[in-house]
Amino acid sequence: MVHRRFIPLALIFLWLNYTASLAQDEWTYTTWKEVEQTKFGKEVLYKSKEGKLLQGNYKIAESTGAYSKATFINGKPSGEWRRYDATGKIESTSRFKDGLRDGKSETFYQNGKLQQEAYWDSGKKTGTWKSYKEDGTVWSEEHYKNDLKDRKWTKKIHYAQTGKNTVTMEFYKMGERVGTWEEKDEEGRIVKSKKFTSDKDYVEKEFYPNGALASLEAYQNNRLHGTSKGYNTLGQLQFEAVYEEGYILSKKTFHGNGTLASLAHYKHQALDGKQEFYAENGDLISYKVYEEGYLMAEKRFHPNGKLEELIPYAYHKKHGKATQFNEKGIKIREAFYEEGVASGTWVYYTDDGDKASTQAYKDGFKEGIYVSYNEAKGKRLEGLYEKGRRTGTWKYYKRNGKLEKEIVYEDDVVVSEKKYY
Repeated sequence: MVHRRFIPLALIFLWLNYTASLAQDEWTYTTWKEVEQTKFGKEVLYKSKEGKLLQGNYKIAESTGAYSKATFINGKPSGEWRRYDATGKIESTSRFKDGLRDGKSETFYQNGKLQQEAYWDSGKKTGTWKSYKEDGTVWSEEHYKNDLKDRKWTKKIHYAQTGKNTVTMEFYKMGERVGTWEEKDEEGRIVKSKKFTSDKDYVEKEFYPNGALASLEAYQNNRLHGTSKGYNTLGQLQFEAVYEEGYILSKKTFHGNGTLASLAHYKHQALDGKQEFYAENGDLISYKVYEEGYLMAEKRFHPNGKLEELIPYAYHKKHGKATQFNEKGIKIREAFYEEGVASGTWVYYTDDGDKASTQAYKDGFKEGIYVSYNEAKGKRLEGLYEKGRRTGTWKYYKRNGKLEKEIVYEDDVVVSEKKYY
């Protein structure tokens, strides 16, 4: 008689469990266009367009056909969230608790193999995160503690241009970079290293395959600061640059024999002041003068140290009178430019300083009268240019000043010639 009294209660209990399981298998179908998201820090509330918090099991589709399966309690994700591609293959899984990621999350390759595994604790990154190649080998390993980077991190890097692979080792403590980081090639040789004195202050070195130092750079507050150096494979210094809070102040380059090749000064990241160039024996070859990045003047020198050419500039373009000298210091040419274009009358001189010829220019073309002179300082040739082409009658003179011949040109083509005896 006792058992008969409890049979109805047992049946009711079984029925409730059965109906609950049916309810768990019921899904509401919708699209992301019909779902609104409101963020509160790391929490996200999901609502319908009508403003109702999502409640229960949902399948939410994207326009591509990919979709997510998730359960919501009062608008917050709860339990497992699974995402599928348009073909129905699993792409990722995550677990949520009270709207925050909690527990293990995974992403997968198209072939279903694991791509990444990650761990969360109430929305914060924690534990060891691993990424895998499609063949199952570990590609990277990261560590987190209370949502901050921590301990040793390793990662494999593939350089597409060279086809080479390297492995990096990084170290963190409470989210800050510490210790000495290294990047090594497949043979275990160091490619790059960073030594940290604080999270934002460090010295970075790069190395050649033969182990020789390639470059050295100092950083302060994550910006270049102090002296940076570059070397060739033989260990010879190639350049030396000085930075202050990320701004370059000066740069030197060196010849293979170690002597100074060039020296430049900068202001606000632009060339400013003198930029000097030297030969291997230390002789000054030339120098340029810059003003806030604009080239304003240039001087070139002969091997004996004498001035070879003086060229004025205005905003990177030759402008004004440019003068050229021979090794004796005698002027051999005067040229004129206007915003980088040849203009005015150019005068050429012999090595003894006598006038050799004159040529008029306009808009970069020979335009106007050309005259050349003989050893007696008399006219040797006289003619006319129009837009760089000879035109009209060109006259040739003998040393005694008498006419020797005349040639008539039309559009730089000889039309007739007449000689005098």
